[in-house]
Amino acid sequence: MVHNQVSSGMHSRRQVVKKMGAATTVAGLTSIAGCSTSSGSTQTTLRFNVPTNEKSIQGKIPAWLKETVEEKTGGDIELDLYYNGELGGQVESFENLSSGTLDMFITGYSIAGSQYGPVAFFDAPYLYGDYDEMLQRADPNHSDVANRVVENMAEETNIRTIGIGIMGTRRLTLSDQAVYHPDDLEGVKVRAVPDNLMFETVNGLGAEAVNIDWSELPSALSTGSVSGQENPYNIVWNSGIWESQSYLMETNHLDQTLPVYISEHVWGDMSTSNQDLLVESMLETQTKALDELRSSLEEYKQKMGEELEIIEESELDMDAFRTSVRSRIREQFDSDAIELIETIHGGDYE
Repeated sequence: MVHNQVSSGMHSRRQVVKKMGAATTVAGLTSIAGCSTSSGSTQTTLRFNVPTNEKSIQGKIPAWLKETVEEKTGGDIELDLYYNGELGGQVESFENLSSGTLDMFITGYSIAGSQYGPVAFFDAPYLYGDYDEMLQRADPNHSDVANRVVENMAEETNIRTIGIGIMGTRRLTLSDQAVYHPDDLEGVKVRAVPDNLMFETVNGLGAEAVNIDWSELPSALSTGSVSGQENPYNIVWNSGIWESQSYLMETNHLDQTLPVYISEHVWGDMSTSNQDLLVESMLETQTKALDELRSSLEEYKQKMGEELEIIEESELDMDAFRTSVRSRIREQFDSDAIELIETIHGGDYE
């Protein structure tokens, strides 16, 4: 985790937030400030924790959302962005969203499953045909199924999703070998996101999944404690992970969601008009993020191809990977989970 460095005698923004937390929640709003603007309306500043740096799509979405929502609300809602997980890790962030000591956060649905299990299955592997289908099936503003799950999550955890972006398509990288079939990965240790669904996805690819937090991944790859990992092109490149890897396989096993979460404590205290403007801003950001993801894909792939050997989808036994992964998911999760996956998928998940 990277924190802002401050000179002696000064407080980091995180320390300031901790000191202010009790005072700001007493009034029922978890905002840093609730002062009046020159127009007489109440200004709400929301603390938005971002796990990555501002260069990644996960970092750009909050910046675009900030610009749009502040313009639409005339400054009535301001977003205060904290990059590189300055306000805590992923598990801590969800706990703080639930309690109301954090206002907003962005990460995949699968990680939110630690708070509300069903929402994770919008990140099931080999689930969507393309990004457009993914938005129609996983965004609560487009899908009745997603809306129902999100409303249930908000009721049970005080965490709401206002809309989703797309992190990208996850692909496998390895340090010492190219693989073409799940059997080629037998005994190969591959980092998995510390989450049951993501862990079993890596096992389903044929590898030996190892739970490693994002912050520990560079060290694990450089020391060889794991041979590989899986992430979208943009994350592999911008994080520098590629420097310890030699092969990238376009297994395309997971089109990963990137929801924006808000604490129900702050959402419930917003006016209906500001709620609508926040969602409207998220939908505009969603379009911009998808355009950026698509337009940058070839650039990232070209850069990656200059550093790693890329094994394209056409060279892999994709039927074997898809069957192996889906079979693993069916074996490891109960009938309710599989029923939800098939509802999202719109058909059998075999």
